[in-house]
Amino acid sequence: MPQRISESSYGRRYYKGINLQNCHKLLRKACLGKSYEYDLRTAAYVIKLIVAKNILEKHSDYELEEFFPCTKQYIENKQLVRDTLAKYITSYREPQVLVKQVLTAVGFGATANSPSWSGSAIASIVRNKDERIELLKDEWLVEFISEQKQLTTFITDYYLMDRDFVASIKGVEKIKNKNGKYVPKQVMSYIFQTLEYLIMNEICEHIPQESLLLRVHDAVYTKHPIKAERMRDIKEILEKYSPLLVLEHDNEKDVSTRYKFTKEADDEEAQHRHFIKQEEQLAKEHFNRYQ
Repeated sequence: MPQRISESSYGRRYYKGINLQNCHKLLRKACLGKSYEYDLRTAAYVIKLIVAKNILEKHSDYELEEFFPCTKQYIENKQLVRDTLAKYITSYREPQVLVKQVLTAVGFGATANSPSWSGSAIASIVRNKDERIELLKDEWLVEFISEQKQLTTFITDYYLMDRDFVASIKGVEKIKNKNGKYVPKQVMSYIFQTLEYLIMNEICEHIPQESLLLRVHDAVYTKHPIKAERMRDIKEILEKYSPLLVLEHDNEKDVSTRYKFTKEADDEEAQHRHFIKQEEQLAKEHFNRYQ
């Protein structure tokens, strides 16, 4: 199935038509077959901190941690944070997954306003109203959400004063509202996605083209494991941006370790193929009957 690349005006790579980027991860991995997944750890937050750090270094002597400590805490201890917040969610099978989605949404501008309202971005993730309200009362999460708003405002205010930057985004769709004013969340998305794309390009330059299977924003799937010497080169590239920027590889995510061929699986596939042939024959008979 060809993956037809389409470059976004925001700098991201998307695919046209039916593609493996937009489907569920399980389906994507099943289609790719034996493969290896590499992800930029907490990319949305690290990249925002990289941009903020560059601004601070130009105009002040302050340390980044003085301004955005919760963001750095999440980057360095993401699993502990997710596990802690997941305790508020008891009516779903995988609460850590929902917490991850909530934190990602917050990073892209979701707020905790009206936590009981069913139409918000966070409400679409944690649908149980009582659990959502309790989650959004968490002291650390309250501070984290506030910090993300401050971080976005800090970055976008700075860049919107840069005439060269403003000139470069004039043709970008949906970056302004109906009144012609720039929308901070959209400006932040443009900055983030552009830098993310550049970083992923540099990473992929160190992966043999014949091994590259698919790129999905801050992740890449390969046919073979990335060799140690290439990973060292990639690490040096990422440290150039920030020591917090890390390309992760989790063996548990690899298709090769999760999908095994067994006699039961072969029997099930054979039965399925037989069933499909029967259905195709019925369809042909139905079609011929009305010709």
